[in-house]
Amino acid sequence: MEVNAHIIDSEELWNTHKIIKNKLLEYEKSHSWLLLDENLFTIGFARRFTGYKRPNLIFQNLDKLGEICSGKAQIVMAGKTHPKDYAGKDLIKNVFSASDYLWKKYKVRLVFLENYNMDLAKLIISGVDLWLNNPGRYMEASGTSGMKAAINAVPNFSVLDGWWIEGYEMSSGKAGWAIGPGPEVPNAQNRTDEEDANEIYEKLENEILPMYYNKREKWITRMKHAIILGAYFNTRRVVTEYATLGWGLQLQKRWKVKD
Repeated sequence: MEVNAHIIDSEELWNTHKIIKNKLLEYEKSHSWLLLDENLFTIGFARRFTGYKRPNLIFQNLDKLGEICSGKAQIVMAGKTHPKDYAGKDLIKNVFSASDYLWKKYKVRLVFLENYNMDLAKLIISGVDLWLNNPGRYMEASGTSGMKAAINAVPNFSVLDGWWIEGYEMSSGKAGWAIGPGPEVPNAQNRTDEEDANEIYEKLENEILPMYYNKREKWITRMKHAIILGAYFNTRRVVTEYATLGWGLQLQKRWKVKD
């Protein structure tokens, strides 16, 4: 499916995203004591809270994060854990601790929205300005939330794993940003959390925030590339390729039970 999102009027796309963003903020007003600011760049992270997804990676250096985000950026997070994933529950507790610290010392807004479900996921995925995904390398099965963010004109900021390996390459990096190297680099999986966190801070401070605030047309171009990329990752293409490339027949042969 060919999508020419470049013909979308830039101002219309920007204003439409602002409307959607305000829907998220309206919801947040009645579900958090710390109110988000519609004028600030908003980072979103929402998924199951468990260790390998590294939801607390961005909090590796709270002072560095606070300095970068103060007056410029805010973070909204959501998610659930398995009832018996006690380590995952501790990760959520850490979000609240980080929120208190960032607000008291830097006036940086970090909110965690409870009761995560599909309706809330829709609000966050479409309403934030940047979608953050930073699992441990080669542990991401797919990353469908990132695909949904892209189709909603939200650029991705992700580890090169799951769908984003293909997506980042297909868009020549124009639909978002990468955290660290890809699988072509030997021992990339051995990078430390500190190294990945430092790259998040560096790109936020020197590339992402300056583009958002000072080069709006370039940012909107990223949004358009995200739409184009997101449109490629759809069920219609999967089913079409399944039927036309012989995948279905191959699977049938592979799993056919012999008499």
